[in-house]
Amino acid sequence: MTLLVGNLPSEVTEANLRELLTKFGRVGNIDIFPEASFATVAIEGEANEKRAVEELNSVEKFGQKLKLFRPDRADGPGPGG
Repeated sequence: MTLLVGNLPSEVTEANLRELLTKFGRVGNIDIFPEASFATVAIEGEANEKRAVEELNSVEKFGQKLKLFRPDRADGPGPGG
């Protein structure tokens, strides 16, 4: 399963995101798109994804309020916004 993590500062690293999200489950591939202020993060298990969104969406990390959502959800915001 993949999460979209938006509103990221350009200096965020894969290690930053892995550290932040590991508590929700096994983190796989991370792709960061700094020019668009978002990343895609693979987390094992739908329940883990849901918990990450519930606990981190709109929480300030890396100096900005994160926007997390699952791309399969039609009610999620667009990346970075």
